[in-house]
Amino acid sequence: MANYVPTMSKKDLLELREILKRTIKEAEEKGEGASIGLVGTYAELEDVEERLKELV
Repeated sequence: MANYVPTMSKKDLLELREILKRTIKEAEEKGEGASIGLVGTYAELEDVEERLKELV
C-alpha cells in the first residue's frame, strides 16, 4: 500500500480513486497498453479500494 493511502481521509480517497480511474481510462483509450506507469496506477487504485473497504 502506498505510504500516504492509510492516512488519507475518506473524501480524499474517493477523489483519488476517481482520478486514478480517469487516468486508466484515458490511457486505455489512447492504446498505451500495459505500460509500467499504467501497471503502477492499477496497483495504486487497488490500494485505495482496499483502504476504502477498511473505512466502511
